[in-house]
Amino acid sequence: MVLAACGGDEPATTPTPLEDTFVARANDICAETESATDMLGDQIESAGLHSPESVRYLKAAAAAERSGLDQLRRLTPPSSGDPARYEEFLRSYEENVVKLEQLAALIKSGAVDDARSLEEDINTSIDDVSNPLAAELGIDDCASG
Repeated sequence: MVLAACGGDEPATTPTPLEDTFVARANDICAETESATDMLGDQIESAGLHSPESVRYLKAAAAAERSGLDQLRRLTPPSSGDPARYEEFLRSYEENVVKLEQLAALIKSGAVDDARSLEEDINTSIDDVSNPLAAELGIDDCASG
């Protein structure tokens, strides 16, 4: 993983081939997942996020995200990177997938106010936690949203 230098007089590190391979594979997984969820996002937007019709699209988006998460979990980050930060990223990703599944359930049950609150929580978590961690790790395709 390519981590940003924090200044000072320390020389910048050059990623190893193993780090480059890990980052490339993680980016591929996230790009594939985003491609699938973008299409579903368009369908959710057409149906209206808080409409009963959106539930099946939200469930499909959650399944696509869960599949991407499972693939990312199978990757082994190089020890020369920051495996602990990668685990933190995976935990954040997992929490957001669970929340997306909960969002579908809330909408299905008609709890629109709770769904709106959870939607805000998901967006905040992505913007404040998941995306910055992914960017820090150099897996930029995982830092979108």
